Amino acid sequence: IIFFFRILKAPDSLSKLTYNSKKNTLKSLGQEFQIIENIPILLSKKKIQKKTIAWWSDLYIQLYKKFDSTLTNKNISKELGLVEDLMKKNKHLLVNEMLSQDITNRSILEIGSGSGAHSALLKAKGAKVCSVDISLPRVISTYKKLSLVNKKSFLCLNCDAENLPIIDKSFDFVYSNGVLHHSKSTTKTIKEVY
Repeated sequence: IIFFFRILKAPDSLSKLTYNSKKNTLKSLGQEFQIIENIPILLSKKKIQKKTIAWWSDLYIQLYKKFDSTLTNKNISKELGLVEDLMKKNKHLLVNEMLSQDITNRSILEIGSGSGAHSALLKAKGAKVCSVDISLPRVISTYKKLSLVNKKSFLCLNCDAENLPIIDKSFDFVYSNGVLHHSKSTTKTIKEVY
């Protein structure tokens, strides 16, 4: 996780963040950012998209929350195997492109991790994963899944894809599935990816 903290920046000022262990916060230029359940909350203070966050949070609660409560160290591998099998049958790009190569120890940023299945699959294949989502319940879901998979390092962030709080050129790969077009400015989000 230390590797990942070094690549973070404040979403509005773009300045370096420092960790305050007494408060368990990240700080930059007088601004403090909470860390909730090991997840830095790095949403831009300038434009919080409350309706978008509420919609994605509600979708998670309706579709995935109950399932997440059944996950354990013992059954996560089986569940990820089922996800991978489904992706192979559907010729999903994650399996056909990214997982067709060795990603062991490669750093991967997933933008819009949702409930975390894709990030968990990447981590299970040996990648160092940083997963971001605009909805805190979805980030918590991703964190839970990643914590059940191997000991490789990972980080989950609650942030906006239009204002990624990450230093440029920090990852070997950026992955996103069905997310970028949902942003208010797809063009700005794609620029953030680059």
